[in-house]
Amino acid sequence: MTVAAESVTVKGTVIKGLMKFVRAELTPAQMEQALSQLPPEFAKNVSGSVLFSTLFPVHLVNKLTAACADAKGEAVETFARRAGRASADDAVKSVFRILVMVLTPTAILKKGTGVWRTIYSAGDFTVETVGPSESRVLLRNFPSEPVQCARITGWMEQLGEMTKAKGLSIKHARCVCRKDDHCEWHVKWDG
Repeated sequence: MTVAAESVTVKGTVIKGLMKFVRAELTPAQMEQALSQLPPEFAKNVSGSVLFSTLFPVHLVNKLTAACADAKGEAVETFARRAGRASADDAVKSVFRILVMVLTPTAILKKGTGVWRTIYSAGDFTVETVGPSESRVLLRNFPSEPVQCARITGWMEQLGEMTKAKGLSIKHARCVCRKDDHCEWHVKWDG
């Protein structure tokens, strides 16, 4: 199934986390520069008070992330991964942080599968257990862009590290951006 990038939306939850991260990372001048690269209505909406339930076009969220990376003078992939890490860290607070520490990376990522469809309007996010210390994360029917994949990778890295798994490795093995039919990450850690 082919999903048009312009039709995919994400809830304000993601924008709130991303804006919290970029406001901490960018100077006011850099923020202004980044926002000037976006459609004016979108820039206005993400700059103001964002409701968790408000829907935003994912392709513009990706453009926002890339514009912020450019304004900061940082590689887009590096910036997006850090944004994904910050998002995961922000999402798992207080008592949930303690619960995450007793889960395996596979278990915590499987919790994310249920959350995916409540936040994104498209995409099938699944986690398969490959072995006792290995899993495969699949994202199908989603028009990924490199910046989106980097944010997802950073999100998985942070969640995996929160489990205190030793030797954690996350490899983005397949990607629709590289003409694969889906995105796939291999997650491994020392058992």
